[in-house]
Amino acid sequence: MINRSKPMKAVTMIEIGVAGVLLLVLTLFVFWYVDGLAAFRPNTELHQFFEGTELNYSADTVFRENGGSVTAEGRPVAETPFLYKGETKLSLPCNMLLMVPSEGTDVKRINYFTTVTEDTGRVTFTSGEKKAQSYGGFLYDGSDLYIFLEPVKLRIGNVTTDLPALSYVKVRYAGSVEYHNSETDEDNVVGINDVLVTAEGKSGFLLNLGLDVLYTNTGEALLYSAVDKVAVIDMN
Repeated sequence: MINRSKPMKAVTMIEIGVAGVLLLVLTLFVFWYVDGLAAFRPNTELHQFFEGTELNYSADTVFRENGGSVTAEGRPVAETPFLYKGETKLSLPCNMLLMVPSEGTDVKRINYFTTVTEDTGRVTFTSGEKKAQSYGGFLYDGSDLYIFLEPVKLRIGNVTTDLPALSYVKVRYAGSVEYHNSETDEDNVVGINDVLVTAEGKSGFLLNLGLDVLYTNTGEALLYSAVDKVAVIDMN
């Protein structure tokens, strides 16, 4: 009988080659999957403001997160929301805490690159194909950025400004207040020096934005700052 089986060495080389190809495919898949989680491709023009200066991004810009910082094409971006041209809509540049004082003191985390929209009081958070909803309250980055999910009255010293939902305020301690009106897309910077800065929500909460203290009808509380230790909001 003639033995037609391949030599052992040839079989081994074929198996090694196949294993190598499979490993390469698996590595590429893992890289693609991880990059997809850490990358944001809005496929539309975006802009940001940094201390009153507008920063524009083209529709093909890819944003990436690495080690807690976000870059656009390898360059650091400002830690203010990504805004959509002609829309009352934004995406987050960092992880933020969600708090709805009218519903209690519980907090949840909303992850970076989540898109936020508001319609007649209902706020929708979208991340990929998943969504979650909330009614009012605010987002806080644990440092100096607040995004309001309901209309607020911003008071800087004796000056009061009405801001609609999805407006944001960034307070730099003993330096300046930057606030953005979501309806007009106007960004303003006001210098401060020992001036009280507060925001009063339509639902009744009051925030001291310089000290990061929340006041409600049940008392006051220093806002939690360890954003990444808070559980992520349920999305489906």
